[in-house]
Order: sequence, then C-alpha cells, then structure tokens
Amino acid sequence: VLCMQRIKLTNELISWFNEKLELEPEYKTLSEFKSGAAICQLFCMVHPDATKLWRVNFEAKAPYQYVQNWKHLQQMFISLGINREFDIESLVAETNRKRDMFNFLQWCRLYYDKHKPAGTSGRSGAAVDRLRARSKRRKNLSSQLNKTK
Repeated sequence: VLCMQRIKLTNELISWFNEKLELEPEYKTLSEFKSGAAICQLFCMVHPDATKLWRVNFEAKAPYQYVQNWKHLQQMFISLGINREFDIESLVAETNRKRDMFNFLQWCRLYYDKHKPAGTSGRSGAAVDRLRARSKRRKNLSSQLNKTK
C-alpha cells in the first residue's frame, strides 16, 4: 500500500510539472528531471528577472551539461537569497536516488505555489519553445558548417 501511495504521489508531481511547464515531450519518470532544465524553467517563471533562460541547456544529454544547468540554478538561488542546498552529483548521476529527486521537486512545487506572481497563467511554454527552436537552428547551422570544412 505504501509503495502504491508513493507511485501515485510521484505521478501527480510529474503531471504537475508537465502541466505547469508544458513539457514536450512530457516527462514520465523522475530521472528525466536530472538535466535540471525543467527546474530552471520553473524558477524563471517565479522570478523572471533573476536569470536569462537562454543560459539553460534544454537539449542537455550528457552529465557535464546537466551539471552546468544545476550550477546555473545554484547561482540563481544565491542571487535570490534562497537557502536551499542540493547535491548536484546525486541528482545528475545515472543511478540517482529517486527519493532525493522527489524531495527536491516537491520542495520546488511548494516554493512555486508560495511565490508565483499573482495574475499569471503560470505557464512558460512559448518562451521555451522559442529557445529550443533557436538551439536547434544553431545546432543545424553548426553541423552544416562542419560538413563544408
């Protein structure tokens, strides 16, 4: 019974992030959050002037890229005076502990609920879509340039 409750809570939390952030494709597991991009996006929704969302690598595929996103989030926390520590290595590891990620995501949701700007829809999908499109254009241009060399 306890295991079923944990699964239900986890699925509800993931669904909440999918809805708030309009994640495409939708996340299905906790390990998909290890890039840190979705969490940076959430905090940019709450504090739009705290950082430049274009600094977040939404196409991150490698652990070193994940670490850069998490370090960016740490800097955002420092600049905002948010006293919440997290262990980057445990969150980005291939065998990351689901409990650590669940607890951090749960804290992020509570933070969002407490601090979100009044009168906002609480969505930022369009901005992220533009960033992803720009990132893909850069990647395509870069690969085309490399082919011509």
